[in-house]
Amino acid sequence: MITRLGSVALALVSVLVLCAPPGHAVPREVPRRLVVTPGGDRFGYAPVARPYTGPGAQRVTGLLVSHDPLTGVERRCGAAVVHSHSRSLVLTAAHCLFDNDGRARRWYDRVVFVPAYNSAGTDDTPLGVWRAARTWVTKPWRTHSYSIGTIPHDVGVVGVEPDAHGRRLEDVTGPGLRPVVTHRGEAPMRRLSLLGYPSDLGYPGDDMYRCSGGSADAKTPGPGMLVTRNCQIVDGHSGGPAVRGDAVVGVATSSSPYQERDGFSLIARLTRQRLDGLLASAGRTMDSYAATEARRSRHHATVSDSASPSGVGAIPNVFWKPVESISNGRSNW
Repeated sequence: MITRLGSVALALVSVLVLCAPPGHAVPREVPRRLVVTPGGDRFGYAPVARPYTGPGAQRVTGLLVSHDPLTGVERRCGAAVVHSHSRSLVLTAAHCLFDNDGRARRWYDRVVFVPAYNSAGTDDTPLGVWRAARTWVTKPWRTHSYSIGTIPHDVGVVGVEPDAHGRRLEDVTGPGLRPVVTHRGEAPMRRLSLLGYPSDLGYPGDDMYRCSGGSADAKTPGPGMLVTRNCQIVDGHSGGPAVRGDAVVGVATSSSPYQERDGFSLIARLTRQRLDGLLASAGRTMDSYAATEARRSRHHATVSDSASPSGVGAIPNVFWKPVESISNGRSNW
């Protein structure tokens, strides 16, 4: 199962269990000696202090909501603004945007991003609600079913429309997180923060939580992943950023197999291919979208990414009031 020889090594059978749908068993807890988050609970979580709109990564982290057109189920994940020339990109997990399980592969629709979302009531969307113009996932994620080989590719990007006043996302939130590439074999990282919106096991789902810890290489296939033994993410947190200062090194994607003794979490790392392919291509497309506004534009997928069809944000989501849908109802590709 898991050995402890230098960097953490994950046996393939363990990794496969990470792909199981949430809710099948109670996740393992993080041993108290490994909880390093100030005030951290049994999974390593502590609530982020309000207001989330203050300086820091929590300001650009938010809730991503999508809709499964096959099952009708609303899906909620974490996500974060990533700095780009287009000022319109959001980083999340691919499984929050595209279901690659078996033959019924499909894009989710009604995608919206709500930065700094919280349960404060009248001010629960302080930085607005941003509707997707298009979404992207890595090509291995879109073209292959769940397997040990696809987990490291669980990275997705959302390009959001300007708001009703013509402002782009980073015009409102401020600069997004700086994407940073990591490589296999690098020294373990310390002081990493996982931000997200856990919604299972008593967590509310509409308040932000933080888990702090260190990370090391997880010996998964392909580009590899990072693993932290200081955090056990639960359902709803997936897609949230793994942050160091003002930088994002990856997205939280999976937690430990439930038969493991102790909890841990996996992070899909950002690689050079992700930056030069997925994020760069999405940025160019959103620059074109902003330049042409309502004119239709075509995205040419690179070998490293795949783009959603048009209209991923065209159907009003639960967060969209009718007046907002009308005032921001531009053509969705």
